[in-house]
Amino acid sequence: MINIARTEKINIEKKLAETFYNLTDDVRFNFFIHKIHKNLIHLANVLFMQIDSENYILPAIITEPFNLNEIKETLYIIIDEIITNVELQFAQYIDPNSSITERRRLIAILQFKANIIDINKLNQQIPISLISILTKPLEDFIENKELATFHNLNFLKFYIKEIFCLNDPENDLPSLFKRKLIYLNLNSLAFFYWATSEIKIKVNEYDNVIDKTEKLSWYLKELNQIPVNQNIQFSLDLHPIKELISEWLVEEICFLDKTRKLQSKNTLELQSTTDDFKMSTPLSVPQLGFLLRTFIETGLISNKKQDIAIAKLFASKTKTKGREEISAKSLRQHFYKEDENARKAVKQTIINILNYIQRFNVFLFF
Repeated sequence: MINIARTEKINIEKKLAETFYNLTDDVRFNFFIHKIHKNLIHLANVLFMQIDSENYILPAIITEPFNLNEIKETLYIIIDEIITNVELQFAQYIDPNSSITERRRLIAILQFKANIIDINKLNQQIPISLISILTKPLEDFIENKELATFHNLNFLKFYIKEIFCLNDPENDLPSLFKRKLIYLNLNSLAFFYWATSEIKIKVNEYDNVIDKTEKLSWYLKELNQIPVNQNIQFSLDLHPIKELISEWLVEEICFLDKTRKLQSKNTLELQSTTDDFKMSTPLSVPQLGFLLRTFIETGLISNKKQDIAIAKLFASKTKTKGREEISAKSLRQHFYKEDENARKAVKQTIINILNYIQRFNVFLFF
């Protein structure tokens, strides 16, 4: 019976091949392969459920010619071999979201659990947060039966193979893993959020907008130089991870650039406002000159040997009684010019100031 089954397996594969190659219409060809693949998997799963041992995963060894359970196990293996041949010959036509056989799923779970243990052993070399990113695709496959698809299984097998190729103590292992995940196109939201969060932490170490922009630009340059395997990607629903991170970096750079331009505009507007601003005083030029001399000689203005600069500053920023524009030279001359009327006016101004201050003492007393 077993020999008959194996002979029929060969005949079935030949018949499928003939049928496949006789279909010239691409739409019908895809539909036929999808249907055959789906039905074979369904048949394998139904037969798998009929096998007595719930833990049956590995190929059976036939010891008794008419043991029904062993015959079922062998038939299951034959069907699984047909499925494998179909997938190998027509991989590009297989529906990537089609389910895998239950046996393959259980074998994969055993393998992925062992892989997770091995990845966790790297906790002395790479951060725990990165370990979580590495193991999450495997954990999701194990926990969610709906993720046990043809595409996901093939991706994770290649993913594991590439991950365990990295063992270079001479280099920065976390950086190697990050670059490898981009190469493998692990375009999961978990990896995207983790990668962008790591960049944010580094960029926020800078206070200056220009420095932050330069750091983001450096990350963009580094990202663009990482090669990507164009033949694989983790999620079929999302854009490639390199594209996702690149777009995020460009948005951050554009935002900071707009922020810098706005800050620059506000600074120029403020500067323009202060450039045009002038203090207005009821004092005349002679009176202002004598008042400044008083401030300098009494130490209220301590730039004693910079009277020319002081005169220029007050001349450019002050308008006096009846004078919109003041000459710095004229103002400085009145620093030292003996003018009794100016002296009396300044004295009265200072007395008024003292009287104003004295009023606060009265208020405090009461």
